Amino acid sequence: MKHGLAFIVLATVMVSTSAIACSKHEHSGDKRTEASLPPVNDKNCQTSEIKKIEPLKLRQKFADKCFTRGTYVHGPVKSWKAGE
Repeated sequence: MKHGLAFIVLATVMVSTSAIACSKHEHSGDKRTEASLPPVNDKNCQTSEIKKIEPLKLRQKFADKCFTRGTYVHGPVKSWKAGE
């Protein structure tokens, strides 16, 4: 019984410690905000420019904006029939 209780306490301490350590590390470098990102244009959407953005979360948001900045253009209508 003592070993089971000790294991549960040890496991709880390990999980809570690792959760706290990860959360502090994740937010320690988040000094930039989304408003401080460069404008989305051809020059800033080059891979070399995107790689310069830190932290990773802001880089991903900026890359998403670069990827989705175009407009949708309808293509020609096609007929998909079997045997043609």
